[in-house]
Amino acid sequence: MVVVCADSVPCGRGTSALLTAAGVQLTPDSLEDRVRAVLAKVAAGEADAGIVYVTDALAAASTIDAVTIPAEVNSTTEYPIAITRNSRNPITARAFVDFVAGPTARAILEKYGFAAP
Repeated sequence: MVVVCADSVPCGRGTSALLTAAGVQLTPDSLEDRVRAVLAKVAAGEADAGIVYVTDALAAASTIDAVTIPAEVNSTTEYPIAITRNSRNPITARAFVDFVAGPTARAILEKYGFAAP
């Protein structure tokens, strides 16, 4: 049994992109609305395999066996960061954005599987 995210959510769109890039046709047994639901089914033994974000796979490393998807077919999800024009605290907002884009946060993010932009 294979589970993946539905195409209506980001993890599903990423799954579709990587399957297309790999030239693989897949008929999943279940389409989930959250990546955590995919991971939960695999971890609980309700599914033999699923496709999840590397960050989720790393977090569940003690309960699942993860396989790395080759970079040439893998897909990525972007997480933009911005300050709103009407921010009540633009100085604090700028400090937060600068922190997230800086080396300290980058190291933390990379530790949990987030790649550099």
